[in-house]
Amino acid sequence: MVIVVMITSLIMGAVFNILNQDGEIKSARMNGIFDSVLLGMAEYYRIYGFYPCPASPTLRPGDANYGEPNFDAGGNCMAPAGGVAAAGIGGGTVIIGSVPVRALNRAMGCTETDDADLPDNLKQVFQNKLNSVQQIFFDSDANYADYGDFDQDTEADRNTLNVTETSRKCVVDSLGRDIYGTKLTYAVTRDATRLSQNPVSGNIRIINRNGQQATADLVPFVVLSHGPDTKGAWVDESGVRAFNCGTTSALDNENCDNDAVFRAMPFAGMGDMNNNNHFDDRVEFSLNGYLREKDVWRWAQGASVDNRNVVLDTETSQSLSIGVPGTAGIDDKARLSVYGGNVEIDGDLKAVGTTAASIEQSQVKADTTVIAQENIVVDDELGGGQAIAPKFCYKPAITANCQ
Repeated sequence: MVIVVMITSLIMGAVFNILNQDGEIKSARMNGIFDSVLLGMAEYYRIYGFYPCPASPTLRPGDANYGEPNFDAGGNCMAPAGGVAAAGIGGGTVIIGSVPVRALNRAMGCTETDDADLPDNLKQVFQNKLNSVQQIFFDSDANYADYGDFDQDTEADRNTLNVTETSRKCVVDSLGRDIYGTKLTYAVTRDATRLSQNPVSGNIRIINRNGQQATADLVPFVVLSHGPDTKGAWVDESGVRAFNCGTTSALDNENCDNDAVFRAMPFAGMGDMNNNNHFDDRVEFSLNGYLREKDVWRWAQGASVDNRNVVLDTETSQSLSIGVPGTAGIDDKARLSVYGGNVEIDGDLKAVGTTAASIEQSQVKADTTVIAQENIVVDDELGGGQAIAPKFCYKPAITANCQ
């Protein structure tokens, strides 16, 4: 009887350990998927200055347009097949579909669309578990103290998974689906998918468990997995819905009801997808931590589209150079340098210094001609203000002789 109890304990200990590490493996896989997708989105946004349009959730792997954003010929983001164009919160439109993995992959500089390494690594992890169990029961010299806790295997397995996840920078096709085989849902504010609008703002509301807005502002996009119940998700291999969203009051129904409101909260799987307190989705809506470079063009907030400014966010006091400089190279004191072209300004061009030390940096320099329809004024409050030129032309209007 004692022997039976000991054997049972060994078996149960091994089983529970394997189940626990299976959960760790799934968690690592899901983290890797979301990290890769959000990193791809950050790079896409960094390059283009706007978010990609969703892809069709109905397309299966192997389809020529699989994972491609659904822009029309005019560059407008449209609802893809199987997708939705929902009314945005506070106006605008929110397009809902699947993650455009092909566009993100290209933004990452990749051409391959599959990943053959990951299955092999996962297979190795599970083989390690099997080997450990076999050693306990079939190795006559086996010592439970050596094998029963699986510490060595656990560390090796984690290293295997970490190497796999961190080395995969390409957003391959398999990253468009979660560990349950269903496509990630991607919703984006349509105005955030083009440069003519403000990609910083959004028309999507994130709410918490109690239905209250969970973020200070509306957000431009959401990426989510519908969880192990796959409710409202599209099966990647078949391009059909796994389960319809349903008509119950389950908390995660908010994420598959085709509107511009999404719920984000801790996992609360109830074992019944229709339970009112059930929530097994994973929701991400920010590029913080993924958009690593600060040199991103963005539209500054304004009361209207006409009043917005284009701003270059820089992490350090860098300069902006346009064109190819001559043999003299770039003027390292200039904040804006333009070579081989003109700078046209419909408005005022001002050089303003606030301290004596900044007078040198508060100059308007031109190798050719500075033309002004009205007065050129030098503020001499700090002393030393000068207007220097080989030739001054005083005319009521610009003429050919004065250029």
